[in-house]
Formats: sequence, C-alpha cells, structure tokens
Amino acid sequence: MYQGLAFDLQQTLRIWEQDQLDISLCTITRRPSPPVTDALGQVDMTVAAYTTVLLSNIACQLGVWRLKPDLAAVTRMEDRYDTLTERHCLLDGYFPQILQRDLATVDGIVYEIMAVESDSQHILTRLALRTFVV
Repeated sequence: MYQGLAFDLQQTLRIWEQDQLDISLCTITRRPSPPVTDALGQVDMTVAAYTTVLLSNIACQLGVWRLKPDLAAVTRMEDRYDTLTERHCLLDGYFPQILQRDLATVDGIVYEIMAVESDSQHILTRLALRTFVV
C-alpha cells in the first residue's frame, strides 16, 4: 500500500476517535461452553443462555439499516410489512476475541453477529449485525 494513503487513513481514524463520534454502547455476550440444554437435551438458544459477558460498554457507532432488499434480511411481521433487520456497527477498538457465534447488545437491542471484520491497521472492528430472533 502507498505509505501516504496509509498515513492519511491513520490520521482520519485518529481524528474520528478524538472527536468521539461513537454515540452508542455495545456489550458482547457469549454462551457458556458446554451450552445449557433443556430436559430434552436441546441447546437453549434464547438470549438468557448467553450469560458470559465477554466485553461490556464498548463505544460504537451503529450504522443505518440496510437499504438494499435482501431476502435473508427480511422478516414478515404481524402487520404484513417487510422489515429490514440488518445493519453494521463500528466498534471503537480492535477486538480479535469477538466471534461470529456471540451476541451484541447495542443500546438495549440484542443483535446476532453475522460477520466480524477489522481494518488492516488493527484500530477498529466492524460487525455485521441482524436482529436476534429465536
């Protein structure tokens, strides 16, 4: 990569951090291992099963809802409207310990982590999220 571009990118990320554009808080929770099972031996997939708090109160910026219609991100609600349930979240920091199987709670709303990405400088982490539905 061209060094001038790398320097410009680092400066932009530092300015972004200094201006504190993060307006939300994120908590990452994980299911204990081995997972909790019910009387039939099935794994409990409810939010209550994710009891291990991995990271808490991470400053983040929650992106807008996706505008592109995607069948995997559309939910049919009771009032018969389709609602997009996928968005991105930019965490203020590099968190390699976050896995795709974890849950992210941003401003009290629980999201399922669809993908975890970090920048090449290991400064920020971006999550692809969708509303957690059991």
